[in-house]
Amino acid sequence: MTNNSDELTLNFFRVPPPGLTEKPPLASSLQSFETCLMLVGLRRYPAALVACGTAWESAIKAKLGIGPEDTTAIWQLQERIRSAFAALVSVSDEDEREFRKTRNQIVHFGYAPKDDELCASLLLKTGFPYLKVLYKELFGFYLDWREILPEREQLSALTSSESAKASLIPPLTEHLRNALRAYEHVKAKPAVEKVHCIAALSHYVLTSLQASTMSRSELATLAVSGQTWEAEDEVTRKLDEHFRPSEHFTCPVCRSGTLVAELDEHDLGEATVTVRRCECVECGFRMDSSGSYLTNMLLADQVVARRAEILRGYGVDGSKA
Repeated sequence: MTNNSDELTLNFFRVPPPGLTEKPPLASSLQSFETCLMLVGLRRYPAALVACGTAWESAIKAKLGIGPEDTTAIWQLQERIRSAFAALVSVSDEDEREFRKTRNQIVHFGYAPKDDELCASLLLKTGFPYLKVLYKELFGFYLDWREILPEREQLSALTSSESAKASLIPPLTEHLRNALRAYEHVKAKPAVEKVHCIAALSHYVLTSLQASTMSRSELATLAVSGQTWEAEDEVTRKLDEHFRPSEHFTCPVCRSGTLVAELDEHDLGEATVTVRRCECVECGFRMDSSGSYLTNMLLADQVVARRAEILRGYGVDGSKA
């Protein structure tokens, strides 16, 4: 979406905030956030944490009118901005300090996969939530359009003025929302690896990046190739043999491929449909049993809609439970 070398380029924003280039630190903040997402897609969570912190800092400098020569420490800028905008206290000062301290350590000494769990957890606990509130309170635009009017079910239901505040493209918005919801669900469970919360977001970004680097001829070949269908059928057959009992859903990441899921056999006997692990034959999204909490959250609507049908297929009375 660029016509010359000076025009700002954004990949994941549907509507950039007005007057963006007049506030260079804000433009830098948005690109740092996109870089953070790209690094999440590559599963470089330590580097993503650093980029998210940079997005914080640039957003605050944009609002305070801080120039490039100013060397005020970020903690001082955060104190100044918090005193001016009361809503920023929704993210605690203690959580901010923990994030900054970890970022300063990670920037020189962190690496994947050693620090993946720590960094993914902090992104979901503090990094993304604080960036969301900074953009909303300081500049009036939203990373999650549902926060504009929670009662609206679809982005299309917003008025034109409301829609102009909804920045991220809808699929990315949904995956970011789901990652944060999953973290809230398991944050108090020490035995659960929090890095799985971000898996669907990571895979969505990765597949988006892959698609953006393909040539038109490559995309056209994929669209018409009969071999693709044959290969997917073979993968589906092998997954059905490996995942028993299995069921097919629509992949919640690519929204078109067949997701082969292994069901929990014990839960089926209790008239409950629970997915243990899964894999999409089209986009390759996969989740093992350690991330089943995210899988079941992503498939909840499909499971509710098809529960009786699935149970009948296994000879279970759906009126139970």
